[in-house]
Amino acid sequence: GYAIGYYMPQVFSRMYPSYGDQYSILNAVVITLGGLASAYLGGYFADKWEPRWKKARTFIPGVGGLLALPFMALIAFVDNFYVAIFALFMEFLTAECWLGPVQSVLQNIYPSKVRGLAASLFVLVGSLAGALSSFLVGLIDDQLSGRYKENGDDEYHHPKAIGYILLVTTIISYGGAFVF
Repeated sequence: GYAIGYYMPQVFSRMYPSYGDQYSILNAVVITLGGLASAYLGGYFADKWEPRWKKARTFIPGVGGLLALPFMALIAFVDNFYVAIFALFMEFLTAECWLGPVQSVLQNIYPSKVRGLAASLFVLVGSLAGALSSFLVGLIDDQLSGRYKENGDDEYHHPKAIGYILLVTTIISYGGAFVF
């Protein structure tokens, strides 16, 4: 999530350099509406399904992450700005459904005396993992994408390289989260 949030503007600015204004507006809409709807729906379905299926709260975030993978692939491989924005919206809509179910699991498995600590540690570990993933994505992009010049411009990275890197790291992190 952190790496996607931090590097997705770079993906779009590299792949679609003439769409900067449109991206800034549409990205705000995507994050707000897609994230809000996903967080709400994740919590809603977790509450609805948990009485019949105890693992629903842990299953929903994993499935959401897996459902997001084709949309990340579409962002990385498509050459149409508006299709990529739609894919970004769908990625947010499917992937961000973890928030409600995960927080409720934390609140249910720990005694009331340590719930605040558990929530704080969850945020700490998630932030550290997010910072590390952002660093690694940047490091991989710097090392592997190769720099080249085009028409005498300053050196820059291959436009789609970071999209491919984000796709691979998303597959690993979302897929790994589902397994565990």
